[in-house]
Amino acid sequence: MELKGFQRVTLKPGEKKTVEFTVTPDTLSMLGENMNKVVEPGIFELMVGASSAQTSTVTLTVNGPADQAGPALP
Repeated sequence: MELKGFQRVTLKPGEKKTVEFTVTPDTLSMLGENMNKVVEPGIFELMVGASSAQTSTVTLTVNGPADQAGPALP
């Protein structure tokens, strides 16, 4: 698990705010065998919420060549 794309938002009591962010290939990249950035096919879990104790999970599938998805989540 890796923390990426977080932002602190301060709200007054009862105030609501929509926060948007974009997931890019760079956001999903990791270092491959040759220490180059790669994005491997698979299913990624994105967790969002008011705090680390209050999160919702959304899945994102990244397909590889010929629409071959990576391994499923355990």
